[in-house]
Amino acid sequence: ERIAFKGESFTALWDGFPVTKGHLLLVPQRHVPKWGDLGKDERVALMQAIDEAQNLLTKRHSPDGFNVGVNLGRAAGAGIVHHVHVHLVPRWNGDTNFMSVVGDVRVLPEDLGLFGALTIGEHHVDT
Repeated sequence: ERIAFKGESFTALWDGFPVTKGHLLLVPQRHVPKWGDLGKDERVALMQAIDEAQNLLTKRHSPDGFNVGVNLGRAAGAGIVHHVHVHLVPRWNGDTNFMSVVGDVRVLPEDLGLFGALTIGEHHVDT
């Protein structure tokens, strides 16, 4: 079941492609592409849903923090560009997965200095 909980004007869904366990999408019932296209009551309901979702995820997964975001437009990383939604991503101290949330980029926690030198193509580069 993808539905975590529902409100009068939104549904909280477990993300189908989560970047961390507990990644939720807060989706308004009304189909609009931009945050500003939502009515004031819909925006307030979504903000209150963030609180409810944080409480649920805190009880369920005990994260150390959260990322809350809205990707508006494909260039901003929106996978569903025609239906605005809020991402709530639980975070833990030491995780490094945030970049995939904002730009489909992976972070390498290693210090490149540990490798001593890099080889780029045919060129040897000292670090």
